[in-house]
Amino acid sequence: MKQLFADFRLGEVKLEVETADDLWHLKGIIEAGDAIRGRTLRKVSSGNKDERAKDAVRKPMVLAVRVEKVDFGDAGELRAGGPITEGPEDIPLGTYHTFAIGLHTQFSLVKQHWLKFQRDRLQQALQSSKTSVLLVVMDREEAYFALLKSFGYELLLRLKGNVQKKGDTASAAGNFYADIAKQLGEYNSRHQLRSIVIASPAFWKEDLMGLVEDGELRKKIVLATCSSVGENGIAEVLKRPEVKEALKQERSSQEAQAVEELLAEISKQGTAAYGRQETQKACGMGAIRLLLVTDAALQASRREGWYPELEQLMKDAEAAKGDVMIVSTGHDAGRQLQGIGGIGALLRFRMQY
Repeated sequence: MKQLFADFRLGEVKLEVETADDLWHLKGIIEAGDAIRGRTLRKVSSGNKDERAKDAVRKPMVLAVRVEKVDFGDAGELRAGGPITEGPEDIPLGTYHTFAIGLHTQFSLVKQHWLKFQRDRLQQALQSSKTSVLLVVMDREEAYFALLKSFGYELLLRLKGNVQKKGDTASAAGNFYADIAKQLGEYNSRHQLRSIVIASPAFWKEDLMGLVEDGELRKKIVLATCSSVGENGIAEVLKRPEVKEALKQERSSQEAQAVEELLAEISKQGTAAYGRQETQKACGMGAIRLLLVTDAALQASRREGWYPELEQLMKDAEAAKGDVMIVSTGHDAGRQLQGIGGIGALLRFRMQY
């Protein structure tokens, strides 16, 4: 994401979307009550009431809206809609309009108050690397290729080998590994990869490495162990200590590690709290080190009317020198957190109940 202008005294930033990941960050930043201003297309009708449907055309114009709803559209764009607060004279104020925010969209975002976690999320989007991490989980019969994203991962390809249980299995496996190595090279060029994590049960990954001849490509590869292939294997690899260094800049890995630590502390009745009531109590005692809230819990709070309570919880946690992390439910860790209420906290000390 590119920042074109910023004045936090006025609460305003002007941004340009550069990657699909930027839209995910924006979904975690834009909220009801914000103002969005930018160039957009709007249907404009002329003639009498009966002729409007025929005469309606989409015209470019500069509008501002007070946001009421933010969500992803069917085409993957971020849609932020609300009543119009600024616009041309022939556009009635108060009528509804939705901005479709996609790649290369430029717009201004104005907040009455920027929370620390929102500014941190914006900085993360501004500073995030344009390169990616590729995960490969494989054995001698199949390989899964996945691209790590801020919202989880994107499964790119499932590659099947032709390995027989009997006969010349070594030759067949060698051909399959050559196909995997070729695919690694193609994805490295296409996605400008920063790191490649290859994981397998047993020694299959070492056999594959014998066929990777490109020295620059080999430097990007981190080997890891997994007990299975498929998407379960990908989820397992994200937690492996061998890959934490390679993935430390990736949001989904950071979220997964935080949730894993939370669940571990909960299981031993340690320095953790979860659920709205228990987490609120911990916050009141200044105990919160890291507050975890799922994106689904944020959406539910707005829909069900308890967002002011949640917003105050986040403000209080920050005021007590705690951090706030919004966790995506687009990966397993986020769904696990959502399963225990969508709100939890790692604490500075153990609570007494």
